[in-house]
Amino acid sequence: MAMGNAHRAVGTSNDTLVLNPAGLTSAARYSIDLAYAHGFEDLPSHYHLSVVDSKSTPVAGGLGYTVSRQNGDTNHRVYLGSAYQVAPMLSMGSTLKYVHGIYTDPTGEKITRDFFTTDLGFIFKPGSAFALGITLHNIVRSHDNPLSTYRMGFATSLTLGPVLFAADVVANGFDFKSKDMTYHGGIEVFLFGLLAIRGGYIGAWLPQQHNILEISFQNKITGGVAFVNEIGAIDMAYQQSINGNLTRELIATIKFFL
Repeated sequence: MAMGNAHRAVGTSNDTLVLNPAGLTSAARYSIDLAYAHGFEDLPSHYHLSVVDSKSTPVAGGLGYTVSRQNGDTNHRVYLGSAYQVAPMLSMGSTLKYVHGIYTDPTGEKITRDFFTTDLGFIFKPGSAFALGITLHNIVRSHDNPLSTYRMGFATSLTLGPVLFAADVVANGFDFKSKDMTYHGGIEVFLFGLLAIRGGYIGAWLPQQHNILEISFQNKITGGVAFVNEIGAIDMAYQQSINGNLTRELIATIKFFL
């Protein structure tokens, strides 16, 4: 999150299981992530556990579980991802998701959903520095289901020495109207072989706090720091809106590399 969720063309952390499964092949690793995200101002809080193995076989795999809680609503998500490098410059992957969710609709009624859905992802990397990513989220879904909206993502990343730049654009399905788009940008600077400093931006159209039928464009800034060595990492990230409704989120992650 510290890079504004601009990760669909990067794939070097377990977040790729959710954002672009093709990134499971980006680095040979066996990693375990434990994360907690605390949402302020009625944002949901999340607990997340994921395991990624891209060492044991040519097909990289990942398994993840997230539970989210917000105002009495609880959602559980299980992720099962796999990816394969189909050509020297091209990787593709998919994530099967099971979602059990309780959400409150605009009338105040609580509705329970149980369903499966699937994400697809592609990463094209013509060299060591530049990458392009494409994602298709929730390609199997219920059309009336707010927990599985169909989205498309387009992303790019550029690595120049210790500096990584990334940018993503996510559209609501095939409707590329401006109010159905979210924008993500981020930068990471890796220093001394052990310290990563990150910053980012998120721009999105979101419902107003007191009138969910009225939307406005909200800008968010993100930032964080990670301490990394050969056995693991400790990662802290923070995001906050800078206009509209005040929203804040703090995330702590512990990573183990085996």
